[in-house]
Amino acid sequence: MTIPFLNPTAQYQSIKQRVDRALVGVLNSGNYMHNLSVKKFEEACAQYVGARFCVGMNSGYDAMYIGLRALGLDRGDEIAVAAHASVSIPNAIVANGLQPVFIDIDAHNYRLDLADLAQKISPKTKAVIVPHHFGYIEHIDELLDVLHEAEHKIELIEELSMAFGAEYKNRRVGTFGLFAVCSFYPGSVLSAYGDAGALITRSAKIAEMARLLSESGQDGKYRNVIAGAHSQLDEMQAAVLEIKLDYLESWRAARAEIADYYHQLFFEKLPFVVTLRSELHSCHTYAQYVVAVPERDRLCEYLKRHGIHVKKYAPVPLHLQRAFMHLGYIEGDLPHVEEFSQKSLLLPIYPELSAMQCRYIVNTISDFYNS
Repeated sequence: MTIPFLNPTAQYQSIKQRVDRALVGVLNSGNYMHNLSVKKFEEACAQYVGARFCVGMNSGYDAMYIGLRALGLDRGDEIAVAAHASVSIPNAIVANGLQPVFIDIDAHNYRLDLADLAQKISPKTKAVIVPHHFGYIEHIDELLDVLHEAEHKIELIEELSMAFGAEYKNRRVGTFGLFAVCSFYPGSVLSAYGDAGALITRSAKIAEMARLLSESGQDGKYRNVIAGAHSQLDEMQAAVLEIKLDYLESWRAARAEIADYYHQLFFEKLPFVVTLRSELHSCHTYAQYVVAVPERDRLCEYLKRHGIHVKKYAPVPLHLQRAFMHLGYIEGDLPHVEEFSQKSLLLPIYPELSAMQCRYIVNTISDFYNS
């Protein structure tokens, strides 16, 4: 049996007629940028999340870079971020002349270690970026308490790639901070057929500046008022993304059932395997199913030999990457994320995954530890 880590082809086949019709419509229109599909998706996306504005862009990285630039911060200002976040986040921070401050994670649930965050807040800290890893929600209330207790204003920025559509206390994530960014890269909760991204906000000021920056700094044809970027969502991707919005809840429910089945199987067969569970007041997306296991690297090879495609998650945490050595971190500075990087494993989870495939995955893991 061969089980892919992702199965985008199966998803496409389930919505093929609508997608094909929409893409042919865009192609026949001759308008591939700045047209109706982008406008419709931006409006639908903002409404879905519960925000006022959505600015479509070329990628999630661009959305983060432009969002940070829209804050108008000073060179050397600090942005706090989890050390197991996507590398695109600190890349965008550094590209803005800002300094990432890496935060450890909680040893039990892999969310931000709020005590470590509170300790590292300085007068230069201007924002905290939370990634809602794996589709599991950060401790929103406790996090906001930490920020409110600071002696100066610190903005909350959310990254939604794996948590698009998740809820906390019946409110969609992406609306708790000044703005949120989302990558629609294949494999994200809401995925394009290529790269795409968006900035989502309730702030008219941030939305206006983000759109200005994303459109080459032009506020009209041939009128450049600021040195901007060139990052727009195209009509083809927008048409696909708008269609997929209609299916997100059913896909989330299917992944939730699979996650529950994984939980049951691991509890019965491998109780020592650490899994993440849904928490009170939270509705997760189950975008990724992460486990912490001993002998992770050997297990990966064993699963591969048995046709099961898995992924190591962040095997080298950000603070130990060569790109950020100038920040002065050394091994041992963030012990929980370093331990997690040696044990974390992502298993297949998508609506088309069958119960039989789930059993095969867990049974194969069990065979590895019993052999």
